[in-house]
Amino acid sequence: MSEPASERRPSMARSTPLGHGFNLPLIVGGLGVTIFVVASLAAPVLAPFRPDKIDVLSRLQGISAAHLLGTDEYGRDTLSRLLYGGRLSLIVAVIAVGIGLLGGGLVGMVAGYRPGRRDALLMRSMDILFSFPAILLAIVMMAALGTSVTNAMIAIGIIFIPGFARYARSLTRSVMVEQYIAYARSTGVPFLRILSREVLPNIAPGMVVQATVAVGYAITLAATLSFLGLGAQPPTPSWGNMIAAGRGFMARAPLMVVAPALAILIAVLSTNLLGEGLQLRADERQSRGRV
Repeated sequence: MSEPASERRPSMARSTPLGHGFNLPLIVGGLGVTIFVVASLAAPVLAPFRPDKIDVLSRLQGISAAHLLGTDEYGRDTLSRLLYGGRLSLIVAVIAVGIGLLGGGLVGMVAGYRPGRRDALLMRSMDILFSFPAILLAIVMMAALGTSVTNAMIAIGIIFIPGFARYARSLTRSVMVEQYIAYARSTGVPFLRILSREVLPNIAPGMVVQATVAVGYAITLAATLSFLGLGAQPPTPSWGNMIAAGRGFMARAPLMVVAPALAILIAVLSTNLLGEGLQLRADERQSRGRV
């Protein structure tokens, strides 16, 4: 004899623990991203000194009451430069990911709407871009566009377009098999209206998760370009050029390198955990729908 329904419910609850507990990656990642965003946006308020203030008498100092993270080779406060560098990293990452998300999402939806020559042409073009190593492609584009923060954002955004396009295409293909899409196409609903009203709302959650993870990668790429001298130029503070400037002073002032390196690590780890937490939450909701 089959067991009563009341006795089957506990086993179902145990099979989906996230729904009855807490999503640790979402909590930790959300907390880390919140701290990163608040500290970056409030840099003018939180920074104890101007990031470009030079004090030769205080150069290469360690931790002190006046300089919580020490000073660099020009006596500039490391904490102040770290906060302003985080502000720049946040702006570059968000704009670059926005470029990749909009460009890649549009290409992916158009390619996934209907298989054929258009799909093959668009995706082969994306494959060509995707075949180049990201940092090499960024260096080539920066060499062609010129060295500036704006060009760094454009270069990083172009790098993200193929990845977003491939993911958007796969999501669009899964939506195109639904009955309401077939009904809309059979009744003559225009192509762009189907994409904007039917496809986009259904693929948006997945694209947001990918964008969250991409922000961490964009921060790393921005820091790498600055480290190589292709991003923000001194005296503008950025995490990459702070590490580059501090390499020669590791013995006397290790915080010049350690502080921005830890900031990059924490920012990237937080965005990845937030993306993982959002994906777990989406999977949980989907499994609840199946149940």
